[in-house]
Amino acid sequence: HDEEIMFQTVFAPVSGRLIDITAVSDEVFAEKTVGDGMAIEPTDGIVLSPADGIIEAIFPTNHAFIIAADNGASIMVHIGIETVAMNGRPFVRLAAPGSRISAGDPVIKADFRMIRHAGLDPTVIVVNVEGSVENKSAAEKVCAGDLLLEAAPASV
Repeated sequence: HDEEIMFQTVFAPVSGRLIDITAVSDEVFAEKTVGDGMAIEPTDGIVLSPADGIIEAIFPTNHAFIIAADNGASIMVHIGIETVAMNGRPFVRLAAPGSRISAGDPVIKADFRMIRHAGLDPTVIVVNVEGSVENKSAAEKVCAGDLLLEAAPASV
């Protein structure tokens, strides 16, 4: 018998225009190498947790973080394309790795103006690492905290 898959509700970490993940300018994400998800062209600078869970990791340069969601899915939020090269300058960490977090809690403050000024793409990418996603938002624009997708954990 099929085990019932537990989906995790994933919310938009920033407000902005929705972009299909296959259209982002980073091949690794566009080809879904990391996982399936959605991307947002951001309009605001506080990046929120997309799901309830534990902050599994925040990259040393603060350009990306992973939430270990309550259903076992790993939700990665990647802020901008190639922004790792900025060595953390546009980012301020607002939460600690290992801490319990709720969807909508602030994780990173991002200076999108600085990112654009450096000639980089500020697109925020939300992926379910190695897992599947469903029920993507059909809206053209989202507000931080809007329903984005449902994520199932990677099959064991």
